[in-house]
Amino acid sequence: MNLPASHSPATMGKPAPAFVFDPLPEWPKDAAPSVYPFVRPNLPGEAPTPDPLRNTSFDADLAHRACTELVSYALRPVAHHASPAGSFVVHDAGLEIEVRGPGELRLDFGVVSAGWLEFECDSLPEGVTLSISEYLRPALVNAGAVNPVKTARPMRVAGSTWRLTLNPEFYEGVRFGWLHAPEVAPWRLRNLRLVCQARPANYLGSFSCDDPILEQIWEVGATTVRLNFLKDYIGAILMERSDRHSWTGDAHVSQAVAMPVFGNFGFVRANLDRTAGDTNGIEGFSLYWILSLLDYVLCSGDREALRHYLPTVRAKLDHAMSVVSKRLPLVFCGHDDRTGGAFEEPDIEENRRFFHYLAWRTVRAVRDVLDWIDGDAKTAECCDRCESLLSVNRPPAIEAGLHEGTEAILAGQPVDAAFLEREYQNPARFVSYSPFNNFFVLQGMTAAGCHTSALALLKRCWGEMLALGATTFWESFRPEWRDFLPACEQIPNGMHGFTSLCHPWSAGPTRWLTDHVLGIRPISPGYADFVFDPISDRPRIVSGSVATPHGVIRAGIDDDVAWVEVPAGCRCHVNGRACPAGRHEGLSLPRSKSSNTAAPEPRYAGRWEPDGTLADAMSGGAEWIAFSAQAPDADLSKIRSATEVIVPDQRPHGRAWRHHYADVQGPFSGALRTCYPSVVQQTFTVDVRRPKSVAYRLGIYCRDLHREGIRQTVEVLGLDSKTLLAPTRLLENFQDGLVLWIGCTGGVRIRICDFPGINASLNGLFFSTQTMPHGHPPNTGRVCQANEPVSSLAVSGPQRRA
Repeated sequence: MNLPASHSPATMGKPAPAFVFDPLPEWPKDAAPSVYPFVRPNLPGEAPTPDPLRNTSFDADLAHRACTELVSYALRPVAHHASPAGSFVVHDAGLEIEVRGPGELRLDFGVVSAGWLEFECDSLPEGVTLSISEYLRPALVNAGAVNPVKTARPMRVAGSTWRLTLNPEFYEGVRFGWLHAPEVAPWRLRNLRLVCQARPANYLGSFSCDDPILEQIWEVGATTVRLNFLKDYIGAILMERSDRHSWTGDAHVSQAVAMPVFGNFGFVRANLDRTAGDTNGIEGFSLYWILSLLDYVLCSGDREALRHYLPTVRAKLDHAMSVVSKRLPLVFCGHDDRTGGAFEEPDIEENRRFFHYLAWRTVRAVRDVLDWIDGDAKTAECCDRCESLLSVNRPPAIEAGLHEGTEAILAGQPVDAAFLEREYQNPARFVSYSPFNNFFVLQGMTAAGCHTSALALLKRCWGEMLALGATTFWESFRPEWRDFLPACEQIPNGMHGFTSLCHPWSAGPTRWLTDHVLGIRPISPGYADFVFDPISDRPRIVSGSVATPHGVIRAGIDDDVAWVEVPAGCRCHVNGRACPAGRHEGLSLPRSKSSNTAAPEPRYAGRWEPDGTLADAMSGGAEWIAFSAQAPDADLSKIRSATEVIVPDQRPHGRAWRHHYADVQGPFSGALRTCYPSVVQQTFTVDVRRPKSVAYRLGIYCRDLHREGIRQTVEVLGLDSKTLLAPTRLLENFQDGLVLWIGCTGGVRIRICDFPGINASLNGLFFSTQTMPHGHPPNTGRVCQANEPVSSLAVSGPQRRA
C-alpha cells in the first residue's frame, strides 16, 4: 500500500501536508439503520485537520449539556493493499470489493477514529474475518479486554448488513482495517465503511501560524480530545483494553483542552462531578482533580462550583498531607523511568519529592483563588496548615530530576541554573516517556522563561509523532523511535501494556499553544479579565480564537503588531493597557527576532558500540551472567568485580518470567522474558550497580532461539538519573543471537519492551573493560537483520553526539 504523503516521515520545519480522509456522503440505501443518527461531514478530502467534523456545526445546547446522545459519520478507505494482488478487485472508490481468491486486503481510512467496520453482503462465506488497528498490523491488546485479539468474524445485524463487533460499545480505535478471505468461490461485498461515533461538539477555538507543524500539533491535540467525548463523560482511550472510564488525572489535560477549544463548560462540569470522589487509587490524581476544578472555574466563571466543592478540596489537601507525613503509598507516578517506571517503583524518593512539590503547587493555587468567592476561612486555615507542614518537611537540596524540578518551579520554589541547563537544554533529557508529563514540563519551561526549549520540546515530542504518521497523540513516546520505526507502524509496549495511539492525556500542547503562543489566558473567572501576552520566541504570524462563556475571543499577531476582538463582558490586558469590549488594532507585542525553535542535538552520556556475537564475548575475557530458569540465586555467572545485578522478579510489578531452553546446552540455556498479555508485565528492567567512577563496556545478549519472530526494544538508562544513555535499539530477526555493546560509567538500568503477541527476551549480560575496536562506528537505533555480519553494521538514522 502506498500511504498518503501526509503519513510518511516529514522533515521538521518544512510545510506539513494535509491529512487525507474520505467521508461517506450519505448512508447506504440498502444498509441497516445507523446505530446513531447519521451526519455528513462538510470538509473536503484533504484538510489541515485530522477531524472530519472540524467544520460541522451542532446545536450549542447539545454540545454544552452534561449528557447528549451520540451521532455518527462514516469514512471510506483512502488506500488499499491486496495480498496477493489478484485476489481482490476494488470498485467504486472502495465501496464495492470483489473477492476472487484467498488472501488479505488491508484498508487505510486515513485518520484514527472511534468506530467499527460495516458492510453489506447477501451471503458471507464461512471463514471470513475482519481486523482493525490504529497501526499497520492487526491489533493485539492486554488481557482483560472483551476481545484482546482485534480480529473476528463479523456479525449479521439486520438484512444484509454485517458488523465487526468486538465489545458491547461497538467502537474501537481504528485507522486500518483488514479483510481476511479463505479459499472459496468468488463473492462480493459492498458499502465497506468505517462508521464513527461522535458527541456533538463545536470547534469555537482555533490556532494558526506560519509554522505548519505547530498548527498540526494544535489540531491533532484538539481532535484527540474530541474523539474521546462520550455520551456523558470524557473518556481516556479509544482501543478497548479494559480501562475505559474517565481517569481523573488524564481528565485534567482533556478538560484543559476542551474548554478553550469547544466551550462545552457544562459537559466539563459534569465530568468533574463524576470524578470528584474517584482518584483511581492514585494519590497524585486527587491533586490533579483540584487543579482541574480551579481551571474549570477560571475558564467557565462558575464560582458556585468552587463554593460547592471547597469541603472536597480541603479533604483532598488534608489527605495529601497524610501522604507526605506518613509516607502513604503513591501507587503510580507518570509512566516514566525518571519517576519510577509507572507502577514498578512508585514510592522511590524522587516520586516522593515530586508529590511534595505537586501538593505545594496545589495548595498555593487554592489559596490564590479564594478571593474569587470573597474568601473562605476554613479553606484559608487548611492552606496555612498544609504550607506549614510542606515547608518544615521541604525535600533535601539534591540534583533534581526533570519532573520533580519542574514541579518545584510550578510550586514557586527556586531551582538552580544547573537544573535548567541539565534538564531543559538537552533534548535527550527533556522529553518524558509520557506526553502527559510533557505538558507540565512545557509549563515549567514557560515559568522558567525557557520558551525556546518549550518550542523545541513541542517539535521533538509531538512533532516527531506527526512525522511517524500520527493523526492522534499517543499514550507514550520516545523520539528515538524515529530512528528505526517507519510511519504508521506498531510501537513498543510499556508498563501500561498495549500502547494506545489515541490518548487525550497527551493533548496538552493544544492548550499550551493557545495560552502562550497565541497568548490568550484568563486571569479572572470566565475570562472576565484575560491577558493577551504571547511569548516573544514565537512564529512571526499567529492568529486564533478562544471559547469563553461570553463569546469567542479572536486575536492575531503579525510580527510585532497585534489586534484583538474582546466580547462583551470581558476585558483584555495587553502591555499594561486595559481594552474593553470591541476590536482593538495596532497593539504592540515585541517578538524576538532571533527566535529559533529547532531542537538542539541531544547529548547522550553513553555510546552504542559495534554489535558482537556470543562467541566473541565469551572468548574476550569479559565477566558475564546468564539468566537461569531456576531461582534468582541459580543464575550462572562469572562476575569477579564489584558488580551487582538485580533481576526483575524481585519487584512487585514489571517482573519477567524465567524461560528454560531444553534444547540448549551450556550456561546460556535460560532467559528473562516479558509476560504478554499481562498489563504491567509487557516490559521489565534489570539493574546493574557498579562504582560510579569505573568506565566499562556493557554487553546485552539477546537471542530469538525458537525463531518466534520476536520484536523488542532495548534501552539503557542511568540508574540514578533514569535518562537514556544512548538511543533506543530495536531488535528483530536475531535468531542467531546478538550482543549489544554500550560504553557506560556507573550503574545502569536495562529496559526490555515487547510488541504484542511474542514475549521479549534477555539472555545474559557481559562486562568488559576492553575498549571499542578502533575505526568501528557506533550503532544507533538500527534494526538488526538476520545473520548479518558484525562488520557490515553501519550507522543509520540521525547522527548522535556522545
